Amino acid sequence: MSGNKRILYSQEQARWRRAGLELRRSLGRFADRSHFSWEAARAQDIYLGCIDQRLLDREDYFIMERCFEWFIFDYRLNSGRTIIETYCDEYHQSLSGQEAALLQNWADSCYSLYEVTEVLPEEDLIIKDIFNPVEIKVSDVNASLSIETGQYFVDESPASG
Repeated sequence: MSGNKRILYSQEQARWRRAGLELRRSLGRFADRSHFSWEAARAQDIYLGCIDQRLLDREDYFIMERCFEWFIFDYRLNSGRTIIETYCDEYHQSLSGQEAALLQNWADSCYSLYEVTEVLPEEDLIIKDIFNPVEIKVSDVNASLSIETGQYFVDESPASG
């Protein structure tokens, strides 16, 4: 049986996976509307402006994908709402139960990008939220040993409140 591995998914897992893929595609098409082009350009300037220009490559697919995801999930439009909240308002009636549940979970999560501003070896990190310049002290001995000042990292976690 070596070399002949099979991965089995339940039909339920396959349905959730399919719903998630289709919902992401639909959100991408929605966010790519010309109606949002000025907002998308502004969001891109904010996002890319927070990254050390020496590290920035606008041809880097990973950076641009993260930028687009931040635009969809966390950037506040002039209306005060995010793209995902706006999408939900417009399409909530036509979503399947799985799509509605996924959309709600995604809307309730937050995406943050942090810069390490100071490392206190074997003690703490001082990090700054790039999009909301608040400094946070993180007490994590292991992190303080492996992370250096100037590094960036992403936190994708449920929103509080």
